[in-house]
Amino acid sequence: MILTSTHYQDLLLTRVHRLLTNDLAHSYQRELGIIRADGQKLTVRQVRYAMEAIERKYAYTAKRRPDLDDPARVERQESFQ
Repeated sequence: MILTSTHYQDLLLTRVHRLLTNDLAHSYQRELGIIRADGQKLTVRQVRYAMEAIERKYAYTAKRRPDLDDPARVERQESFQ
């Protein structure tokens, strides 16, 4: 995801998926679990779930996490950066 953001300046799901499943060397794809032992590749849906999980873990804005107090918001923002 960082590679996609750096290269394309965005995090479109399809671009992240394409980079992971087409642009990385097959050895990296196997090592990272992008290609399973049976040859099945990571799906766009799985990429979306991963990105949503990351967003939930690090969300810090008042719009996304109105329940956070200021110290927690600062901590999450620093962790995200």
